[in-house]
Amino acid sequence: MDNEIKTLLKYLIIFSIITILAITIVIVFLIPSPKGVYADYRATLFNNLTLVEEYVYHIYEPGKRMLYRFWESPLYLPNQRIHVDEPHITLLDVKCPDKSVAYAKDFRGEVHILSNYTPKSSEELRYLVYKIGSLAYTNEVGCYFPDGIPLGDYSVRFVFELTPPIRGEGVYAHLNIMLAREHIFYRSFEVSLVGFDLVRLYTHPPETQVTRVGGDVLIKGSSPSNMILEIEFITTTKSLEGRISYIENIPGIITAVDNANKNYYLNYYFLKNSFYASIIALVIFPIALAVEYQYVGREKNYVVPNYLSYVPNKNRKPWEVNLLFAGDALTIDENAFYATLMDFYRRGFIDLFEIGDDLIIKIKDINTGELDNYYEWRVYEFLSKYSNENNEFSLREFSEKVKDEIERGLTKPFEVINELNQVFGTSDDLRDYARNFFTPRKPIPILLGIMIFIVGIVFLVIVAGYSDTLYNPLYKWGSMLAVSVVLIEVVISYKIPSQIYGNWRNDYYKERLEWNAFGNMLRDLAQISKYAPQDIVMWKEWLIYGTALGLAEHVIKALEKLHIPVPNEALVYIKARPVMTQVRTFVYGTVARKTTTLVRGVGAGGGFGGGGGGVR
Repeated sequence: MDNEIKTLLKYLIIFSIITILAITIVIVFLIPSPKGVYADYRATLFNNLTLVEEYVYHIYEPGKRMLYRFWESPLYLPNQRIHVDEPHITLLDVKCPDKSVAYAKDFRGEVHILSNYTPKSSEELRYLVYKIGSLAYTNEVGCYFPDGIPLGDYSVRFVFELTPPIRGEGVYAHLNIMLAREHIFYRSFEVSLVGFDLVRLYTHPPETQVTRVGGDVLIKGSSPSNMILEIEFITTTKSLEGRISYIENIPGIITAVDNANKNYYLNYYFLKNSFYASIIALVIFPIALAVEYQYVGREKNYVVPNYLSYVPNKNRKPWEVNLLFAGDALTIDENAFYATLMDFYRRGFIDLFEIGDDLIIKIKDINTGELDNYYEWRVYEFLSKYSNENNEFSLREFSEKVKDEIERGLTKPFEVINELNQVFGTSDDLRDYARNFFTPRKPIPILLGIMIFIVGIVFLVIVAGYSDTLYNPLYKWGSMLAVSVVLIEVVISYKIPSQIYGNWRNDYYKERLEWNAFGNMLRDLAQISKYAPQDIVMWKEWLIYGTALGLAEHVIKALEKLHIPVPNEALVYIKARPVMTQVRTFVYGTVARKTTTLVRGVGAGGGFGGGGGGVR
């Protein structure tokens, strides 16, 4: 298989794995599913503002003791309402499962035992009140199991009388009843409005099934944990049966309610559509890259064997092979430096001496006109600068000198980096040189990539501001995850070598295939053993050009396996590579430490009620 296609497939597989992981996270962590503890919730609100709630708690997690429902609005018992002068909720009745104690913790934080519970002693009663009081929220009613809740399903019924704030205009009255905001997962809910003469009805969240049966309304759906369940509506004042104790006159109430909910619904569906669009983009991204390659990246077909035992083009300098035919055809890497030193030794420009663990590179008197101005001259200049008066470049002395001068402040790390980049980095003239052989192309144009990245960041900032309570957490966090992954994939796509989507000029693609075949042979010990030439010159060529292709270790290993003497050229890779790697790591690490700085960062949801059902 062509190396370009292998490389593309590698990236497509990476993108596909990332996509699958992201979608798996969405499914497992964001899509609600019944597990452990959850509830089915039924509520009926009558036009006299009596609210009947029925919970079926499903307890499949040990260690629970309380089934409860709390409010964010003040909770009163009937005998406490004599001088109530604010919107409030009155508990009328509670029915708990057997072997549990019904209780209420009112607006003052006082605990009331409501069931026919007969304590064995006053101490037991005080302990029970203390225990419930230490666990329960203020404005809470529930069922306490002294011996813990056995695993199973439990039905609980609460009856309340609501005295909410009411806004009105003429014959119209506006109510916004928040039935839950902080609650366990409601696998299903049903809310019935009975006896109201409805003029407007808005549900929060809007993803509900609304059915009208005569004059009544049935609202069905499900609710993730801690997401609002709110019913906002306008009805006639007459239908409230006189329950307008706290009415506030608001001119244009219908228009105000419509506008507030329009804004909420627009934001909600923006978030929902963004979620599905981002998931689609996440799935399509690797597919689009594959399709794009079919149209712009495919080259002419050439018949080239899978393995070549000879150097395809001996006129190519090793650095050229590294630039054009190893990795991205617009970049050069460290192997160009080592291969060039090997080539210098073969051409008689330098001598190599091994002294202990040190390697000495002696520069000979040469006609510098024999060096090309693209890369070889830079390597020669680098060696000359760090050589002693005898024109000897010592790896150990070079390493010690760089580290000593940087630590003593005699040399700036950036200066050394610039010098290292001359031989280990890709300059603009080398990129221009590579363009003589092919037309580079990235899968996403740079300007489009920048635009996608900016839009994505702006989207993430906007969506991060959405409330987890008002908007479905699946849509918020799912879309943020999907968009973040797409942005990561866009960035990674720029690591795809430029020649994958680019096009080679003339017949240079055939030469690239030949270098690939040569590399295949060097990687395969079984193949290289077939040829195993005794001619050391051939092995030196294989070593030099194999190093340029990043395959020096394969050639050296083959030499050792076949008991063929390792040529002196191999010392460059064996000795120089680890030392130069240590120097570069030290220099770049010094820059990183010096430049690191500490950055310091300096309609819906307004309903009466709140709280929700829970288990502890």
